[in-house]
Amino acid sequence: MSSRRSKARRREFVLVVLAVTLAAVAVNWLLWRSPLLRPIPPEEAQRLASKEVPDDDEALPPEIEEMLAAPYYPSLEAKEQADFLLTPALLVEELLAGDGLVTYPNE
Repeated sequence: MSSRRSKARRREFVLVVLAVTLAAVAVNWLLWRSPLLRPIPPEEAQRLASKEVPDDDEALPPEIEEMLAAPYYPSLEAKEQADFLLTPALLVEELLAGDGLVTYPNE
């Protein structure tokens, strides 16, 4: 009986180790597929290190210039979300300032 139990435990242990190993290999494979996590070859690192940083006076590409020149009008939903996220911080700030009465900020 005990030999059967020990064989079953050994088999279970081997299966668990195999499953964990396969999961680690899969995660490692997925991470290294990402271009952000791949090591940079030495030639590319040298090229990037020697590249000059552009001056602020240099012109941006026309597409970016157009995007920056266009006025930004946030939607009502974006305004409500910002208000929802900022209100607790504003209330805590008012409370910590010691002004006494904590009020909900008006629009």
